[in-house]
Amino acid sequence: MSDPDPDAGPTAAATPPPSRRGVLLPSLDRAVAVPLVQALGHHGWLVPWSAGGVVFVADVPAAVALASAASHEVAGQVAVVLWADPGAPVDPALEGVGPEDPVAGLVVVRRGHVLTSHSWDPDGAVEVGNAAVLAAAVDQPDLEVGARALLRRPSPVPQAALAELADLLGLPPAALALLRAPALPPATEHVPALTGRRRLRAFGSAVATRPEPTWAASLRRWQFLLPAGVATWFTVRATAAALAGNAPDDARGYGALALVGTGAALWRARRDRRDRDAA
Repeated sequence: MSDPDPDAGPTAAATPPPSRRGVLLPSLDRAVAVPLVQALGHHGWLVPWSAGGVVFVADVPAAVALASAASHEVAGQVAVVLWADPGAPVDPALEGVGPEDPVAGLVVVRRGHVLTSHSWDPDGAVEVGNAAVLAAAVDQPDLEVGARALLRRPSPVPQAALAELADLLGLPPAALALLRAPALPPATEHVPALTGRRRLRAFGSAVATRPEPTWAASLRRWQFLLPAGVATWFTVRATAAALAGNAPDDARGYGALALVGTGAALWRARRDRRDRDAA
């Protein structure tokens, strides 16, 4: 049997996700998520979401990387990565190696920057997050006191503490279920990691799917003015050269440049009109 083509795009999720995994909220448009994941050089799983779009599930670094990239899509949007690892039992084949402790936590990102993060293990908080920043990030400053108490309270069951914090912040419980599930839902797609030219093409697709800023649309609408100004300038120069009796070559040169500028301005204006009609 031949190996799957890594350029074939998302496939059915035959590979189970890692035990230490992150879930990115809010959900994303699939057309945006796929090229972003591949442009970043990561892989992961896209789970259809009841509220629309897909939720990204992957190892924690990949989830945080996509959160940083996706948080640029909407101004002011906050991305939250919930993550957990149930730990591992003692391996009888490894002498002197004890079980891995369960851990859990979250990372809050805005505009590509980590605002705060927090993690628990059975002995308490490994990394204490900023409750004020966390409450402000979800636009609920009145939750600061409750969040601070929860973040500072030791929990022998990290996933239970994470569930309590998610409930406090109003995050969907279904996201926590994705952290605990041994297998993801049947409709889940696996997005493979790409390298080389395929990754560059994915980067181009990711850029193409981003909505055009308002200022860029306005600039593009009026960019025909630049070649129009150039055409006007060389028309004036050609006319002045002809009236002054300068060498005919000067007048012809300025005239040719004026025609080129006029043609560029008309082409740009016609293309912009066509784009507006198509939209």
